[in-house]
Amino acid sequence: MDIEFSSDCPELVELMADIGGKYMNAVTSRTLNKTVNFVKREAAAEVSARTGVSAAKIRRRIKQIKALKARPGKLVTVGFVGEATIPVGDITPKPRAAGLRGVSYKVIPGSKAEPDAFFAKMASGRRSAYVRKTAASLPIREVQANIGPVLRRSVRRIMRDPAKTEFTGLFLLGMDSAVEKGLKKRGLVRR
Repeated sequence: MDIEFSSDCPELVELMADIGGKYMNAVTSRTLNKTVNFVKREAAAEVSARTGVSAAKIRRRIKQIKALKARPGKLVTVGFVGEATIPVGDITPKPRAAGLRGVSYKVIPGSKAEPDAFFAKMASGRRSAYVRKTAASLPIREVQANIGPVLRRSVRRIMRDPAKTEFTGLFLLGMDSAVEKGLKKRGLVRR
């Protein structure tokens, strides 16, 4: 990324080039990492509203790999969206008994309801929808909902325009702060 500064005063141009060169990579790396957090927040809020899964659980499904965070020497960051399913007992509204042996629970868009599901309360107190693994009465497993496709679509949408706008705003704010700091170090005051 190149930023140009022009002025009639050659000393000022040289000073701004020095400040910009010194702080540019640090500000860019900080801004990239903050933008990943912005994407996590926005995607979690959007998917939570659409699916009923809490935003905190969704944020845990979007990761930024610590070893691959942006640093001044490496201006790249990597994030990924987890594919893990989520138990329907964690979705709002909670599953509830329907009829004699049925269960009613929210189905994530793009997935289908389990026809053989039933409502049960475990010894731990957890109430949810379950299905039998075999024809025998036990073992049973909790019905899972796949939020991966909804989450991926949301992250892609946010990465197109909102994340770019957020990056630009954060970058300009960071560079403004860096220029201010550089001027103060040299004993100059910006008006």
